[in-house]
Amino acid sequence: MREVGLKITMSLKKDEVLNLEFEIDKSKGGQYFFRIKASNGKILAHSEEYRDLYDCQKAVELIQQGARTADVKKVFPRGYLW
Repeated sequence: MREVGLKITMSLKKDEVLNLEFEIDKSKGGQYFFRIKASNGKILAHSEEYRDLYDCQKAVELIQQGARTADVKKVFPRGYLW
């Protein structure tokens, strides 16, 4: 049961745009979670479960606000190239 669909657009390069969609859904156990999907429909991320819909929506809002300035940290062992 899809409760809410939220969308975010992120810039990648000068003329390139990636359209992402946040889907909020309800698990069989009655808890809420969200998925982040690419414009091709592939799931990029899946959240933990939240007891309240409000908490799930708030988590999505926080990600939308912080994603533009978030640092990317490499945590894999030395010797790998990214």
